[in-house]
Amino acid sequence: SSAGSITGDNNTVSITQNNDNNVLGLGINGASNNVVVTQDKDQRGILNIVGSSNQVNLNQIHLLNAGDHFSSIDIQGSSNILDIDQKESGDKIMFLDIDSSNNVTVLQEGTGNHFLDIDLTSNHTINITQDGTGSHDATVNLSGNTSTVNLTQDSSTDQNYILEQNCVASSCSATVTQN
Repeated sequence: SSAGSITGDNNTVSITQNNDNNVLGLGINGASNNVVVTQDKDQRGILNIVGSSNQVNLNQIHLLNAGDHFSSIDIQGSSNILDIDQKESGDKIMFLDIDSSNNVTVLQEGTGNHFLDIDLTSNHTINITQDGTGSHDATVNLSGNTSTVNLTQDSSTDQNYILEQNCVASSCSATVTQN
């Protein structure tokens, strides 16, 4: 009925939600926390982190039936490492809003229906793969210094992206691959 909250440093949190209609709201305020979340079937996850040097693995996996993945992640802090996977059968939606100096890997994999909206400030390394049978959409908005973005939209047509990059230094790069 309400979001869970973790305050403090050096916590380890592991959450697994199986079956249908999984919902997770989690707020973390602290540093050096390790969070692993696995959701299977019809999942929705909202995650807010305030702090630095946190490691987050969010796995939304739906291998048996059709679609439904949703995540909204807001990170305020630096040196965080995020690995976010939305795997298999269609309907992947992700909103990601990240503040300075983080390392993010996103994989939206499976048979079609991908959507991703990312807002980033400075000093990020972002690797995004939208894989599967068509229906790819990505919006990436970068502002600040030294950002590296790699976006791959792979396989069977239906590809679209919008990249806005406002770099105030000469050390920003973006690589987009559409197969």
